[in-house]
Amino acid sequence: MLSIAFSLAVLTYYIGVLIYSIPIPWYGLKRWAPMLIVDGIIASGLVLFFNNIILLVDYVYDLLGASWDSYLSHMKSLWAMLFSLILFIEMFLTVLTKMPLRIYLFSSILYTFRSILSYGLLIITLLIILSIVVKTLLPKLVALSILLYSIPFRIARTAGASLLAFAIVFYIGLPLMPYFILTLALPESVPETFNTLIDYGVAYPRILIKSLHDDPIPFAILNVYSDNGELIARYVSERDGWVYASYPNKGLPAIKEYYVDIVYYGLVFKTIPNRINPLTHYIEADEIRGTNYECIVTVPGIVKFHKGILVLNNADIIYKLLSISEQGDLTDISLIIDVKNNGYYNLIALPDDYQLLKITLNQSSIKYNVMKLNWFGKTIDIISISLNSSTYSIDIQLAGKYTEVNIPKSIEKPYVLSATGGKSLNEILESVSTTYAVLSIIFPTMYIIMLTMIAYGFASFLGARYPRIPFRVS
Repeated sequence: MLSIAFSLAVLTYYIGVLIYSIPIPWYGLKRWAPMLIVDGIIASGLVLFFNNIILLVDYVYDLLGASWDSYLSHMKSLWAMLFSLILFIEMFLTVLTKMPLRIYLFSSILYTFRSILSYGLLIITLLIILSIVVKTLLPKLVALSILLYSIPFRIARTAGASLLAFAIVFYIGLPLMPYFILTLALPESVPETFNTLIDYGVAYPRILIKSLHDDPIPFAILNVYSDNGELIARYVSERDGWVYASYPNKGLPAIKEYYVDIVYYGLVFKTIPNRINPLTHYIEADEIRGTNYECIVTVPGIVKFHKGILVLNNADIIYKLLSISEQGDLTDISLIIDVKNNGYYNLIALPDDYQLLKITLNQSSIKYNVMKLNWFGKTIDIISISLNSSTYSIDIQLAGKYTEVNIPKSIEKPYVLSATGGKSLNEILESVSTTYAVLSIIFPTMYIIMLTMIAYGFASFLGARYPRIPFRVS
C-alpha cells in the first residue's frame, strides 16, 4: 500500500507540473497545479515518514499513560459481569415461573432489566471488536489512509484524512476509557457480596437433615460454604428436620456447587453429599413455604437420633445392633458393635435432661468419661469409653425426659439477604441493573461520541474538507 501511495504521490506531483506547463490560460484548471504539487509532496512525505507517524502515536500513547492490556481486561471483565448478570436474571425468572403464587410485577421488572442489560452487552461486544481491530491493524489503517490521501485530484482525500484521524485518535483514546468512566463513576450502591449471588445464582429449595437411620434431626445448624471456604449462608432446621430456604430473602445457590456441614450439640458433622450440586441434587417439588425444590442430606456421624439422644458413629465402629426402648422415665440403649482399633470412642451425646445411670460392657460395669459442652444455654454430655479391637455388647441406662433444645433464628444468615447487604432482591437488582446500564451503555456511548468529534476535528485539520475549486476559463 505504501509503494502504491508513493507512486500516486509522484504521479500527483507530475500532473501538477504538467498542468503548470500547459500553454492554455484556463484559470480553473491552472489553480489545480499548485494544489496537486503540494498534495504530491505531502503524500510522499507521509509515505516516507510512515514509521515516524507510528512511533509518534506510540509516544503520545505512552505519554498519556494508556494501557491496551488493562483496557481490554477491564472491558472483558465488564462483559463477563454483564453476561453473568443476564444469566442470573434469566435463571431467576425460570425459578419464578415455577412459583405461580409469586408477584408477577417483579417478573416484568426483571424482563425490562434483562433487555436493558442485553443492549449493554451488545455495545460492550462491539467496543471490544472495534478495540481489537484498532489495536492490531493500526499500521495497516495508517497505510491505507495514506494510500487514499495520495490519490490525485483529492478524490479520496476526505476518506484518507478521516481514516487516519480515526486510527490515531481511537488508538490513543480507547485505552483511556476506564479513566473516563472512573471519573464519572456512580457512587457505590451494590455490595461486593452481591457477586456471590451472581456467581452461584439463587434457588429456593428445602433440605431434609437426617441420620443414618433416617431420623430427621430438628434444630440443627446447616452451614453453607462457597468453593473458597467462605460462609455464604446459615440456616436452622425446623422441628421436622427440614430447612426451608424460602422465597424471597433466603434461598441457596442454583448454578455452582457448594459445601455444607451440620453443627449439632457443638459437634461439627460432615454430610452426604458434602458438596451439593444444584443440577443433580435439587429435585423439583410442589411449592411449600416458598420453596419449590427438595434436597436430602444425611449425617453419617449420627447413627440415630431419638428424643435428643444422638448415637454417634465412627469409622472404626460397625453397628450390628442398635435399639432404644423406653419405660416411664427410663430409657435403655442397647448396642452390639465391632471395634476395629483400640482407642477412646464417643458413643452418645445427650442433653442434661437425662441422668446417666450406668453403662455395662458385656454385662459388666465399666468406667466412662463425660465431656460437657454448652449448647445455647443447655449442657450437653458426650459419653466416651475406652475400647479395644473386639466385639462388644453395650447397654446404657438413662433416667429423665427430653425437652427440646431450641436454637434462636437470629443466628441464621439468609443467603439472599446476606449477599444483598440486607436489601430486598428487587431493590438490589434495580440498583445493579441501573449501575451496569450506565457503565455499559451511557458512559461508553458518551466517550465514543467524544472520540468521534475529536477525530472529526483532527480530520478537518488534516484536510478532510474538500475545497470548492471552480472550473472556468479566464
